[in-house]
Amino acid sequence: MTMRNLTVPVTAALAFLSGTAGAVEIYGGSGIGFSNNPSQWVATMVFNKRDLVTGAEAMIKTGDDLTPDVQKGLVTPPLIVPPTKSMAWCDPLSNPDIPGNTDIDQCYGWGMHSKWTVLDFNAIQKAGIRKLWVTIMAMKYNDGVAEEMDADGKILPSDDDIVPALTVYQGKQDVGAHLHWYPNKFQKNPFWAWKLKPFQGGKTKSNGWATAYMQDASGMPMPMDTATVTGQVILKKGGENYLSVAVGGDARDPSAKHDVNYMLHVKLSRKDPNKVKTGGTGGTTT
Repeated sequence: MTMRNLTVPVTAALAFLSGTAGAVEIYGGSGIGFSNNPSQWVATMVFNKRDLVTGAEAMIKTGDDLTPDVQKGLVTPPLIVPPTKSMAWCDPLSNPDIPGNTDIDQCYGWGMHSKWTVLDFNAIQKAGIRKLWVTIMAMKYNDGVAEEMDADGKILPSDDDIVPALTVYQGKQDVGAHLHWYPNKFQKNPFWAWKLKPFQGGKTKSNGWATAYMQDASGMPMPMDTATVTGQVILKKGGENYLSVAVGGDARDPSAKHDVNYMLHVKLSRKDPNKVKTGGTGGTTT
């Protein structure tokens, strides 16, 4: 059995991840000094013009070591991508699918359990580009370990059973205190991250959120493996060309909340990817 560290620290120090697909730079943490728990800001992905031209893809997953070589082996804690929670994205779930819910306990995410990544497009804007398309996918990830236990020898629930879900915001929150909740589906009320606003997706009018949770005709759950948000990003002068992505599990059993692995995949393109025919199947797309 493999021992899993349940409290993996992730500092806000920047760390370059070498070997990333394309030229995308991936840094552990965000370096923005936000929140009383910096482990929630998992990474920053910095894109440049070459990434857009080549259609580069960036990916992080639970367990990735984002520690820079200059820090490895030192006393500073490693920058490990932590798991999220099986119920971090829409809990409690008293009435999850009724538009107009604005109560904190209806269709809001848990800020303390969701994992956040910043996408930085400022270098692309400075290169004279005004628009780009982004496809962001929260995906199921199996770390290959069938059974795990904590430090006391207690067998843990499987961490490979995430029902992936994500919410995408425009902006980067770098001031303010971390509170428990955030709007993740209907996004009706303002919340603690007042510098963020729902991702609109340009003329595509993206909902800015997606979940892989689905039900069959009888109401039984039949979750898929991928939740996808696609939309157009309009770049402007001023150095504020960011998207912030919250990833959490959309499970429906409050009594069984546990750590779950996930993968976050980001792809840029110059044209609307929805108009390019591709094979295969995926999860919910907005």
